[in-house]
Amino acid sequence: MTVKLLVGGEAELLLKDPIFQHQWNSLYNDCVWATPFQSYGFVTTWYEIYREHFQPVLVYEFTSVSQRLKPPLVLQSPPTRTSNFGLLTLAISSDLKQLIVAGTPQAEYHAWLARAEDDDTFIRSAIEALSDRFAGLTLTFQYLPPLAPKQWLRDRDSILTARKRPLMKLGDGENLGKSLKKTGNKSRLNRLKRLGDVRFEQVQTEAELATVFDEIIAYYDFRQGAVNNSLPFQNDPLKKSFQLALMRVKDLQHVTILKVGDCILAAHIGLFDRQQCILGTPVHSPFHAAHSPGKLHLLMLGVELVKQGIEVLDLTAGGDAYKERSATDWDEVFILKIFLGNRYWQKQTAELKLHSKAIVKGLMQASRIDINAIATFFRSIDWKQNIESKLRHDRQDNLYYYKAETILVPFAKRLVPRRGYANEIADNYPSIRRDYIDDLLRFQSVSSRETRQQFLSICLERIEAGEHVYTWVENNCLLCCSWLVERQDKFIFTESNQEYVFESESAFIHDFYFYPIVIDDMTNKFQALLEQMLNDAVSIYGAKQIYTTVLANDPRQEVIMI
Repeated sequence: MTVKLLVGGEAELLLKDPIFQHQWNSLYNDCVWATPFQSYGFVTTWYEIYREHFQPVLVYEFTSVSQRLKPPLVLQSPPTRTSNFGLLTLAISSDLKQLIVAGTPQAEYHAWLARAEDDDTFIRSAIEALSDRFAGLTLTFQYLPPLAPKQWLRDRDSILTARKRPLMKLGDGENLGKSLKKTGNKSRLNRLKRLGDVRFEQVQTEAELATVFDEIIAYYDFRQGAVNNSLPFQNDPLKKSFQLALMRVKDLQHVTILKVGDCILAAHIGLFDRQQCILGTPVHSPFHAAHSPGKLHLLMLGVELVKQGIEVLDLTAGGDAYKERSATDWDEVFILKIFLGNRYWQKQTAELKLHSKAIVKGLMQASRIDINAIATFFRSIDWKQNIESKLRHDRQDNLYYYKAETILVPFAKRLVPRRGYANEIADNYPSIRRDYIDDLLRFQSVSSRETRQQFLSICLERIEAGEHVYTWVENNCLLCCSWLVERQDKFIFTESNQEYVFESESAFIHDFYFYPIVIDDMTNKFQALLEQMLNDAVSIYGAKQIYTTVLANDPRQEVIMI
């Protein structure tokens, strides 16, 4: 069997051929290991959105596709079934240095399409063709589905790594319903209902998703930045456009939202097909973390999927604790790395890897290093606590307080307090915003003392604990922020470990952050921020007195003492 390999314009022309599209869909339906990420709608949407950065690469063997690549045909009726041998959809970067599976990194599963009776014949020929055309490059499949053939790898220098995949078998939904009725979950739902009407909704159109997408993106990037040091949407400006475009493809993207009133508690954007839904972008509001909205949404999603005939919720590999808790079954997916080019180069690369591992292992044995003990030690460290400790190691705090009756409340316009997204402040200081996640994502690290992940991790912890954050952003940079605790009963001076007990009904303002590079009029910005927080503490949160701290050597303490 001879496979064909097309790149760039020739591949784009073939993608428009109706016969090719029909054969792709037929092969997709017959391939037992296919996932929605190999479907025509997903792949061609990705090609379109990312075309400025990647050219399509098609490796295929469809017997009835014209080798002359005629202009797109108009089918009067579906063509009769012919032998479809295989299809592998890839992309090459504009600089021709990176060969990837189409959809990377948006696709959870990477694979080729073939019929089971063709076994591994197609993929063997496809890799040989790619080795001739792209010698010296590597091709990574992450993740390869469990049923994809792997016997052919014995003849190639490659690296195959298994990863455990958690699955939630939905059954008839009875167990999910029982879980929602358990005392803990019932109590959470009842508390949420006191805040407003609780609704679980499925988003059906691109326009519907567009109205709430920015909020979903902010929650997702915020948590990913805090936990994994990654901002998927901020780092990839095309990711939002891509996911919106997928909403135009029929029966591909599955989007659900859990709301209380107008606030989003949780949401999920995933793909579904063949009686399964694949976990994609799960988010939940940190402002309502006490009610476990992510857990509630996952259970409600399962109930809804059962109604739609979906049998399995694929929780995907990754080792997240919530996935392991929710799983009913597990299997394995794989990371496959293939070296393209001459066998000598592949052999040298593989031998070098093995040699390096042997050297490291020998050094560890000679030094009597117990790698398991080292791993256990690092897992035992509470790194968040250590970060805060280091950041405050040399500080000396002064504590100040204000009586409510001494604070003027000049703002005629007040917002109804709401824990949620995009909470703007009164017109007096339009640059100041309260509880606005996007502003925290504008943090810019300028020293190793506090990285972006460290900053976001502390912010996530505080917001989930119920604190309010006030921010000031200019030119896409977080200039200053501070934290307001509605009810605080004490403060501990870190230098002396001395505890100061507050009066009842006290609010607490703490941890003023300022962009370390000199900004014009920063003192006035700080004063405006403090005044806004003091007034909110009295007028919104009913504080009788407000305490605050500032470093003893901080010149801004003159503003606090006014």
